[in-house]
Amino acid sequence: MKDIEYIYVLRAREILEIHQEISTTVPINDASEDKTLTEIPLVLFFDEYRFFIYNNWIIAGNITNFRELIGKKIMNIAVENQFLILTFDASGSIRVDISDEGYNGPESLVLHGPNNSFVVWN
Repeated sequence: MKDIEYIYVLRAREILEIHQEISTTVPINDASEDKTLTEIPLVLFFDEYRFFIYNNWIIAGNITNFRELIGKKIMNIAVENQFLILTFDASGSIRVDISDEGYNGPESLVLHGPNNSFVVWN
């Protein structure tokens, strides 16, 4: 995964809110129904950042509902075997499939930051 260092700003930051939202992309010049893309990304909210996960993801460890991550801090960020792994305390992690098979498009991940900055991975 290229430019993973941008995600490192999330280390030691507490998740203040987490939810899924519906995102719809419609091509400007072709609004035919088969070209419309609807996604449901996982969105992590931090003090100054929002991290959108569009690729396939799973929660690993002792967490049964992603809302249990509210109040947890990201302790480590790594890429292993085509997965981006956001590790929390002993409770578990979020594993994002960054392989071609895990891609849902039009982007994989989006990081919004202070001063309207953002980084997009696709």
